[in-house]
Amino acid sequence: MPRKKAARTDDEKEKLKERIIEEGRNLFVSKGSYGFSTHALAKKLKMSQSNLYNYFKSKRELYIAIRREDIMKLKTDIESIINSHQGEYIELFKKIALYYLDFASLERRRFQMMFAIPPPPLTSNKVGPIEKKYTRIDPIKPLREIVIKAMDSGEIIKNDPSHLTYMLYALFHGATAVERDLKWQLNIIEPLSEDKEENFLNPKEKIERRIERFRNFILDKMVSLLTE
Repeated sequence: MPRKKAARTDDEKEKLKERIIEEGRNLFVSKGSYGFSTHALAKKLKMSQSNLYNYFKSKRELYIAIRREDIMKLKTDIESIINSHQGEYIELFKKIALYYLDFASLERRRFQMMFAIPPPPLTSNKVGPIEKKYTRIDPIKPLREIVIKAMDSGEIIKNDPSHLTYMLYALFHGATAVERDLKWQLNIIEPLSEDKEENFLNPKEKIERRIERFRNFILDKMVSLLTE
């Protein structure tokens, strides 16, 4: 009689859950919500589909879990930047702006899950346990709190805090799309000017130089938005 396989420990279950989330994110980004299937994911993980459902009851439940993790990472990283900062608020806003651009570039799959992949539809009237307990996470709440403190200090202009926060967010988020285009093409995008020194750079160095110049432009516009 074959020996019964030992049950996974809590630590093993948690590691497997993390693997499901990681591979699930990769599959959602590569296939989209409608092309994603739990069957394909289970095959990738070398586990049965029924076992996969022990961790996440549906692909919608898995989507919600992945996106929640990604939004929480963005929010906690911004909070960490804020808590470790010393000095002027303007410099803090610059740090947050650069972090957001780096997040969009270096954590591309997380960023796509947050903003490009729509949620799978609810296929029945029964809401899953993860969705039932889900509470909205506001990743830009820490930014709004800093905007208020910077206003109170007199370092930036008085304005409606929510409006100014969303203007900053729009500036950061829009800049990610421009950076993406800069990486995809070698044509200068206005308002950048011609740079004769680029003639001596290889394509990778040209892209890095243009991104650096674009980021400096964005930071200058942000300072003007906050102080003028």
